[in-house]
Amino acid sequence: GKKGRQAVIRASEEGTIAARFAADIRKEEVKFDLEEAFDAIITDDGVTGYCDGQFDGLKGIAPRADVLKYLREIVGGGYVSVSDGEFLSRPGMLATLRELAFIALGELGGAEEAVFLEAYYRDKEKELGIDASRNILVALYKLGKKEPLERTIGEAKRFLEPKEGDFDERLQRLFDLAITLNRIGRHVETEEVYLKLLPVVVEGERAGKELGEYRRTILYNLSCSAALQGKKEEAVDYLRKAVDAGFQEWKWIEIDRDLDSIRKEKGYLELREKAKATSSDPR
Repeated sequence: GKKGRQAVIRASEEGTIAARFAADIRKEEVKFDLEEAFDAIITDDGVTGYCDGQFDGLKGIAPRADVLKYLREIVGGGYVSVSDGEFLSRPGMLATLRELAFIALGELGGAEEAVFLEAYYRDKEKELGIDASRNILVALYKLGKKEPLERTIGEAKRFLEPKEGDFDERLQRLFDLAITLNRIGRHVETEEVYLKLLPVVVEGERAGKELGEYRRTILYNLSCSAALQGKKEEAVDYLRKAVDAGFQEWKWIEIDRDLDSIRKEKGYLELREKAKATSSDPR
C-alpha cells in the first residue's frame, strides 16, 4: 500500500536498502497517485467531462517529469497500470483516459509536450475523431500554440449564420465550437453559442429528428457556463431544465467543479433530493 511504499523510500534515503529499489517504488508511487487523481474525475460508470480545475489533483504529484512521461504513455498506448488491471477494466476506460491525457498535457506540460502533441497530431490526424482532434488542439493552445485552434474556431463561427451548411453539419460544428470555447475559458462566448444552438435543436426536433441528447447536454453546459460566471439563479434554472430533459448523470454532476458555486442553492438542493428519491444509486 501507500504507507509501505513510502517506508521503502525512507529506508533508501537512510541507506538501509539499495537506492535502485526505492527508485522503482517511487515510480510506482507516482503511477498510483496519477491513477487515483484520474479515478476521482471518472465515475464508476466511466462517465467524465471537463471542468475548470479538473486536473488540480495531478498538479500536486511529484516529480512532474514522471507525471508527464506517463501521460505521454497513455496517449501513445504504452502505459502499464499498477492496479492489477482494475484501473483499466471499465468499459471504454482506455479511450476515456487518452482523451483526458491530451488535455492534462496541455495544462501541465511545456515545450516538450507541445512538440510531442504536434507530432502526434500530424501523424494521426486522419485517424482522429472529433473529440480527440479538439482536445489535442486545446492542449496545444494552452501550451502557447494557439494558431491551429484559433483557425478552427474561426472556421466554425461561419456556422453561426443561419444558412451556412446543412442542418446536421451546422448542429455538429456549433456544438463542437461551444465545447472548444469552454475548454479554453471563454465562457461568455460559450454561452452565446449555446443560446444560438438551442433554436437549431428545436428546429430539428420539429422536423422529426431525435435530438434529446443534444438538448439536455446543451442545457447542462449552459448551467455550468452560468455558474462559472456567478449567475447562480440562471445556473440552477438551466440545470433543472437539463434534468427535466433527461440529464441524469448525477455522479458526474456531484464532481463537476463548474457547479461548485450553486451547491448550497435551494434549487440545486431540491434537485438533488429529487434525484435521491428516484435513483437506485444516488451519490
